[in-house]
Amino acid sequence: MPRADRQVTNREEILKIMDGCDALTLALMDGEYPYTIPMNFGWEDQSGQLVLYMHGAKEGKKLELIRQNPNAAFSMSRNHRCILGKVACASLFQYESVCGRGKIEILEDDERMHALTVLMRQYDRTQEHVFTQKHAAAVSVLKLTVEEFTGKRREQK
Repeated sequence: MPRADRQVTNREEILKIMDGCDALTLALMDGEYPYTIPMNFGWEDQSGQLVLYMHGAKEGKKLELIRQNPNAAFSMSRNHRCILGKVACASLFQYESVCGRGKIEILEDDERMHALTVLMRQYDRTQEHVFTQKHAAAVSVLKLTVEEFTGKRREQK
């Protein structure tokens, strides 16, 4: 990471940043160029393994690309604030972000219900979320097993 002074190395701090994010950008390989798409998501730590869950349409380019190549990357950020300086070069942008990569798959089994529950917890931790098979069948559910991730933060000084 070029700016080590902005690196967040504590895993718990990185996970806290993720808790405050409401969307991630998923990057998939589309031949010569990456294909990116914003997604709702949820995450969980499975015995030290970070896993991200997303959902979307049951057909389309995203699913075609995943079937062709399971390599994926993601980014998410929060706490954006532009702090203008007296001159343009003295301005800065405050943020917290998490980026990573791993293998993505389309879930076809009972794990779908669990994944949707994890996803809903990202947006509402005050109640238990219940899904029926009909709900789960209406969407594709994706699981990204994260192989590597980093956190970054820039605060006003």
